Amino acid sequence: MKTLFYIALFFFISLDGNSQVLSSTGSWSPTIASGQISEAGLDYPSTYALQSSANQTLINLQRSGSFFDVYFGNWRVDVRKSDINWDSRLKLEIRRSGNGNGSFFSSINGGGGYQQLNNNIVNFFNGSGFYSNIPIQYRISGFSVLIPVEEYRAEVVFTLIDL
Repeated sequence: MKTLFYIALFFFISLDGNSQVLSSTGSWSPTIASGQISEAGLDYPSTYALQSSANQTLINLQRSGSFFDVYFGNWRVDVRKSDINWDSRLKLEIRRSGNGNGSFFSSINGGGGYQQLNNNIVNFFNGSGFYSNIPIQYRISGFSVLIPVEEYRAEVVFTLIDL
């Protein structure tokens, strides 16, 4: 029994560290259909929006530290938009469309409803434990014929905060 205790203690100590990684995969390049305008002189319907697939981006959270920190520790994911070439009349929204894969004692909360992104950091969702393949969905609205025809780009920046 003593041998198992020393091996387990070594295992917990060997995981100790302060690094954490949030990785994400996916990009989205939607095209706006001009067929949404029914006749000359009209604008896009105010309800017109483009929605990505439910798992357009997959987020993986890799945390280090003790066994307890990795599998039971609390964390939060913040999000913001970084404009590359973006018209302020366009509205970019984001939501967590599922839970992904969590460890046995893990939990995930918030982020299930669409929230508008801007250039300020906002809380997106939070939880505890280990998670991978958390699906993220996007929606763009605010289209108008008054917005110049151009390629508009923005980056979505996620930040993992250890609590």
